[in-house]
Amino acid sequence: MRRSTLPAAVLAALLTAEVTAAGTQRRRTDQALLRSRGASGAQVLRLAAVEAAATGVVGSALGLGIAALIGIVAFGSARFGASGAETVAWTGGAAAAGLVIAVLTVVVPAALDWRHATIAASRVHREARRGPLWLRFGLDFVLLGVAVLLLLLAGANQYQLVLAPEGVPSISVSYWAFAAPALL
Repeated sequence: MRRSTLPAAVLAALLTAEVTAAGTQRRRTDQALLRSRGASGAQVLRLAAVEAAATGVVGSALGLGIAALIGIVAFGSARFGASGAETVAWTGGAAAAGLVIAVLTVVVPAALDWRHATIAASRVHREARRGPLWLRFGLDFVLLGVAVLLLLLAGANQYQLVLAPEGVPSISVSYWAFAAPALL
């Protein structure tokens, strides 16, 4: 992976994990119902694996489709590499990463719940009496404001292709541009 793509890949992985984690309580309740009706651990894990595979395939297809669309609009080409082999490698790597993230965020928690949680404990909805500390202090609005400010500042100095004295094209990447989506 190129060094300049690492922050975007980490951000995408964290966002995917967070979105998938939003359904954790629903999955726990569903798995508790399956367990109470006699489902084996292998059956529950197979269902979690099917959900992870479907999520990973659909998410990877959408992500690659959006990336191709952006490539066409911005660069006039939907290729992900300089050659056909590089295109296949980058496309396959992105799809594999999407599947791995889906498995880590769906199947691994299901396996841990199967080993460590009882049926009754899985069915209990745990709700906090008070909101989280960051929500009570309005930190979410502060982070959104900082994200907008960084987005405006990063967009103000529009990137330009710079030729080195040897004639080798190089690009300057501002990592502050990745801070705004992370804060958002």
